[in-house]
Amino acid sequence: MDGTTDIELDELDLAILKELETDGRQSVSTLAKKLGVSRNHMAKKLQRLLENKITNVVGFSDPVVLGFRTFAMIGLNVSPKQVNAAADKLTAFPCVHLVFTAAGRYDIVIYVLFKSSRELSRFLRTELTKVAGITSTDTMMILEMHKMSFQYLALDDFRKDG
Repeated sequence: MDGTTDIELDELDLAILKELETDGRQSVSTLAKKLGVSRNHMAKKLQRLLENKITNVVGFSDPVVLGFRTFAMIGLNVSPKQVNAAADKLTAFPCVHLVFTAAGRYDIVIYVLFKSSRELSRFLRTELTKVAGITSTDTMMILEMHKMSFQYLALDDFRKDG
């Protein structure tokens, strides 16, 4: 997930992605009809986007409904030579859902989910200590989530309107 690609996206590709961000359950036929192209052409375009990992259509479950009540972001300071190795190791933990390397106060920021604060405590005291190179951590408990969006192309609409 390095953010680089040699794939050029045309207007139809962007329209497909925008539609999928709105409702990923739409059929190929529905997408083709909405965007004014043949079903066959739509299927090929969508397959290209999926194969090149431009998009991935998945179901998103509400973690609270699934019993996850403890959300946190953890800022990690890591020895400079071990940042990438530490980030790679952190991706293996099932409770870690996002891993970012960063510039600023922290070298790595992770987003974690647990069913209880006891599980978070155990992770901090036992699992996280197994990751080589971590020199300090700062845990920020998330009290309420006000927005979680995966609609990146909506920003383009905001720019056009603003």
